[in-house]
Amino acid sequence: PVVLTLQRLTGQDALLLPIGAGDDGPHGQNEKIDVRNYIQGTKLQAVYLDEVAQLDITGADGESIRR
Repeated sequence: PVVLTLQRLTGQDALLLPIGAGDDGPHGQNEKIDVRNYIQGTKLQAVYLDEVAQLDITGADGESIRR
């Protein structure tokens, strides 16, 4: 549900970047995540945010929203 909320609030598409394995049992009683997946997922998120930060994004009024 959080993705739909983000899309509605920002008016933009959202991207899910999964960091778990197929057998992690997300939201189950025995949910788990491998430490290596967590570390690699954290690195992926950092690279993704760095790429997004370098975009020249303009608002609805045509002006850059970069500060």
